Amino acid sequence: MFGLLISLLMLFGSTQGQNVFVSTSQIATGKSTGSTSSFVFAAQGLNATSNLAVDGNTNGNFLSGSCFSSAISDDNPVWFVDLGANFNIYSVRIFNRGDCCAERLNNIRVDILQNNPLTGTPGTVQTCGTIGNPGGVGLSQSREIVCPFQTYYYYYYYYYYYYYYFYTVFQNGRYIRITKTSTGDADGLLTLCEVQVNVATNVYYPYSSVGVANAGVADGAASNITVTQFEPQGDMHRVPVPAPVAAQPNAQQQPEQH
Repeated sequence: MFGLLISLLMLFGSTQGQNVFVSTSQIATGKSTGSTSSFVFAAQGLNATSNLAVDGNTNGNFLSGSCFSSAISDDNPVWFVDLGANFNIYSVRIFNRGDCCAERLNNIRVDILQNNPLTGTPGTVQTCGTIGNPGGVGLSQSREIVCPFQTYYYYYYYYYYYYYYFYTVFQNGRYIRITKTSTGDADGLLTLCEVQVNVATNVYYPYSSVGVANAGVADGAASNITVTQFEPQGDMHRVPVPAPVAAQPNAQQQPEQH
């Protein structure tokens, strides 16, 4: 079987990564939010509440009233959005300020949770990604953080052929939590001028199934390999994924439908 797997990897391309086609939908706009604090600018009559980060407006001018900010006194501030149900999370895009202080978008971690992160037990926590220090996100710019996901394969044997099928597992959850490691001063503010959450709605593979002839020949000496090709649909975009790995023995999968 080892020789067979090598043949498959050669067929699929480099073992450093594969390509699949993923369609996504942005679903965070208008959803319920929460935070550990919000910044009140009394002189301007502005309260930078958590909902402003999902109001559908990417305007980075803080005084326009469309950006969320934590309070200066808030050490390690937290912001979250409730998507209303569990989804397969593909990516989270964060929009930075456009008027000043772009360097404050740093020391950020984006997590995916099953439960409300500020009440009770958060449940399973999966880290989608981070923005380091320095953050490197300029004025009026955004950073898309693509959450880790993996492609798996499984196979069955039928009339001298091994048939391989592929499926992708995304991080799944209801709540997106964004936290910042800070020291409770102005540079430690968590400011989000918009947060977009992109969920995976469909996946197409360049190959759906692979039949490998094994008519009594030695393992790995396959006499024939066939590949069924499928074309992506609509606005799908090609994304790299890690090389396929074997499915867990107890996994319950069905062949991909196209």
